[in-house]
Amino acid sequence: MPAADVADRAFKVIEAALANLTPVTLATAQGSEDRVSENRRFQLNDGTQADARRAYSLPDDNELIDIGPIDPSIGVLRVDRVADGVALA
Repeated sequence: MPAADVADRAFKVIEAALANLTPVTLATAQGSEDRVSENRRFQLNDGTQADARRAYSLPDDNELIDIGPIDPSIGVLRVDRVADGVALA
């Protein structure tokens, strides 16, 4: 059930954000973690793919021919205030 004052609250949040703008510097990095992963994509015998999500049932083992690839990369974004170098995010 949507709140009647959603637009009003949204504008107040935007006003507060604009009032608190501060210069920042951004830094990015990339790491890798291939020891811990969860693969949710399965290649099936009939050429299709199945996704393993909590809401779906898994295919039978005899239907699987392979599992999908994983992406072990981890992207990092750091946001620091220019004024004092304190990390914001």
